Amino acid sequence: MQPWYLVGDIANYIFVFLNGYGALLGPIDGIAIADYWFVRKRRLALSELYKSDGRYSYASGFNMKSIYALLIGIVIPVLGLFIPALSFLWQNAWTFGLIISGCVYGYLMRQSPSMLSEEEYASMTVMMDSASTTKKLSGNVIKSDPENV
Repeated sequence: MQPWYLVGDIANYIFVFLNGYGALLGPIDGIAIADYWFVRKRRLALSELYKSDGRYSYASGFNMKSIYALLIGIVIPVLGLFIPALSFLWQNAWTFGLIISGCVYGYLMRQSPSMLSEEEYASMTVMMDSASTTKKLSGNVIKSDPENV
């Protein structure tokens, strides 16, 4: 494969390279959107994101369910390259990859222990509300007025 072949012909560049790039990015976007909006319902324990053994560490840092969803979201649209009746999947690879991987990821993560319960989230937001009124900066305590922020 010669890399200049992709950019030598504008039709090749648009329909092959960019569509292939979209076929990879669509499933990634689908997993990210499904994880934040539907699986976790916009609730994250921010301190746990930085712990190597925290709630979001998974198996050696990889969430295998997301990798399975990614592979399924890539493979199904790529079938449109080889099966003419499914060419619409490849022509809209980003959209189908996003939808397929998002749905598969949501299904696989439905009983994930990494999700926050209502009680955990409520206790964190109470702590954050009380911490937001007093900010600590270099040993000095600065009182912030919520109305002037």
